[in-house]
Amino acid sequence: MIVRFDSSGALTAEIKEKVHAYLAAQDGSRLRRKMWTKTAIILLWAVASYAALVFWVSTWWQAAIVSTSLGLAMAGIGFAIQHDANHGSYPASAFWRRLLGFTLDVMGGSSYIWKFQHNVNHHSFTNIHDADADIDLGPIARLGPGQPHRSYYRFQHLYVWPLYGLLAVSWVVYADWRDFFSRRIGSNPFAAPKGTERTLFWLGKALWIVVWLVVPLSFQSTGTWLAALLWTYLVLGFTLSIVFQLAHIVEDAEFMIVDDAPARVKREFFYHQLATTVDFAPKSRWLTWYLGGLNYQVEHHLFPKVCHLHYPAIATIVEAVCRERGAPYYSFPTFRAALRSHARWLYTMGQPDEAPVAAALPTAAKTGALNPAAPG
Repeated sequence: MIVRFDSSGALTAEIKEKVHAYLAAQDGSRLRRKMWTKTAIILLWAVASYAALVFWVSTWWQAAIVSTSLGLAMAGIGFAIQHDANHGSYPASAFWRRLLGFTLDVMGGSSYIWKFQHNVNHHSFTNIHDADADIDLGPIARLGPGQPHRSYYRFQHLYVWPLYGLLAVSWVVYADWRDFFSRRIGSNPFAAPKGTERTLFWLGKALWIVVWLVVPLSFQSTGTWLAALLWTYLVLGFTLSIVFQLAHIVEDAEFMIVDDAPARVKREFFYHQLATTVDFAPKSRWLTWYLGGLNYQVEHHLFPKVCHLHYPAIATIVEAVCRERGAPYYSFPTFRAALRSHARWLYTMGQPDEAPVAAALPTAAKTGALNPAAPG
């Protein structure tokens, strides 16, 4: 499904003008040093955890601790390194961005497919039913009002949490292969990789086998290693999933149902991103560092090609403009507050009686109507 928004408007123009003025005054060399330092710390954390898991651990409790550390380090790579690199926002040359983006392939995903699923589908059609594949868990759970209800969804607020861990496992065993051969992500087609991109796709899959199976099984027993590897990927998948859910699958975020496609929505694209995206824990410095600024998800959706180190400053600008113009700007003060909102939304979406759900949703989500443009 293709949905098009108005690319310009008073709200968009003012936000862009003020953010670009801020960016023009920043020291690019200092930014690069900070990003490379951060990258080195996270990569060293991951390499040290991997080496300890392969060459050092000898008991189950050691494996549990070290594989947890490895899973969290890999999530840090996903948040703070490959994410910026594959968005083109990492402050480095195209070569280094491609190399750093390839860390996703080494972890079991595909940077090529990810760019279509995340950069194109998710960022273009955020929280739009049948267009944003990131909000569609199929029969596992119901995340949006446009999705059909199943009787067991009444318990999804209880059972879904451990299933979030399967995200990273699915990269390796199912999702990438499905998308690669079907040439579709959700309902939207994408171009098959060719030339260098095709070579890199297969190289990434081969490297994963070497790094995660061939080398470790030369030093660890098969059962021990596979158990440790599974736990590592469950930690990785759970951490990645939760951060995404807190930014979009919460009570404040709007969901849109569009009946006819392709559709033209009379609304500024920036306004749509503000209505469907939520920040959380903006004052937590350590969380901002670890998540690569993705707790500032609003700012990321407005400026995905800007390095995440700028997001806290940009947030101040965006919030002020939104308050002045009456545009939505949603932010949970803490991680816990966002997590509770996500849990409540899961419960609401799981109920068979949709009357209270519809009453709480914006007009577009209730009726499929196209929302008005932002004020101003």
